[in-house]
Amino acid sequence: MSRVMLYSPNRHMNNLNENVELRRNLAVWQKALPDDCLFMESLINAGQWTLDEEVLFLHRAVLCMFSLMAFGLFNRALLSAKTDPIHGNHFPQHDVKRAVVNAVDETARMARLFFEQNLVQKLPFYAIAFFISTLPIVLVG
Repeated sequence: MSRVMLYSPNRHMNNLNENVELRRNLAVWQKALPDDCLFMESLINAGQWTLDEEVLFLHRAVLCMFSLMAFGLFNRALLSAKTDPIHGNHFPQHDVKRAVVNAVDETARMARLFFEQNLVQKLPFYAIAFFISTLPIVLVG
């Protein structure tokens, strides 16, 4: 017996305006985050971290990956949209696709960083969702 898993994006969006509004809200939320919550790769120095610094670094990274995943999923849904709900014209599909690819690339870069810094095993168990959400784009693109 064999099993096959197929990925088929949802071609019909019932509420495109809601998706656009959620994307805007996410962008506003990201811009409003205090500096203490921002993931900064420049802070990497895992060999010299205290336990507190390592925990904060991982929490910042998880917060960043949650927002990347959400932003990627919202934009991925727009790849099949035909018109811009606000302006009534066609979506600039290349911009939407670039946003999805950028979210995937950033997630992959962070995964490589965790591996290089020997932090993969310290990520929370739900971090796998970040990496799984990028698979359809990696496999298709």
